[in-house]
Amino acid sequence: MDNLPELMESHDEPSFEKANRYILMPVDGSENSERAFNWYAENLHKSQDGLYLVHIVEPITSAPAYSFATNKASNVGDDMNRQIAELVEKGRVLGKKYLDMCQKAGIATKFTLHVGSKPGENIIKLVKELDIQIVVMGSRGLGTIKRTFMGSVSDHILHHAGIPTIVVPPPRKK
Repeated sequence: MDNLPELMESHDEPSFEKANRYILMPVDGSENSERAFNWYAENLHKSQDGLYLVHIVEPITSAPAYSFATNKASNVGDDMNRQIAELVEKGRVLGKKYLDMCQKAGIATKFTLHVGSKPGENIIKLVKELDIQIVVMGSRGLGTIKRTFMGSVSDHILHHAGIPTIVVPPPRKK
């Protein structure tokens, strides 16, 4: 399992530490993620809840790049660091968006940003470390074939979290 660097931001709400139950919600900037947040806020949220929002930055690994223009291999380490820095910054922007939404809705929240691969395994690790009672997440909407070959984060969490997990589906097709 990855050793995850993390960044945690929150609104300074004393109510978070005194919450009766903790909910974990993975967010990724997709419509499905926002739909899951709205569903939680409208249907499940209680004033005594503490909501952990988590965004996992997955660095894209690729073979070393070779520049035909210079006949030299590019510095993959610098490229990876630059890529991770860009993804972390996008994650921070996403976190701010959700923290603002939570503040407007009166939801006690902490946002955590992790860098690492295997989001499903890392979310399970957080569920255990943070003593989470419920996971609420959006469905990525993979088709049957892609899900069979790639698996899905929501399937992994459903089968390994050991706690109630709500997967909010995409809107119904008309």
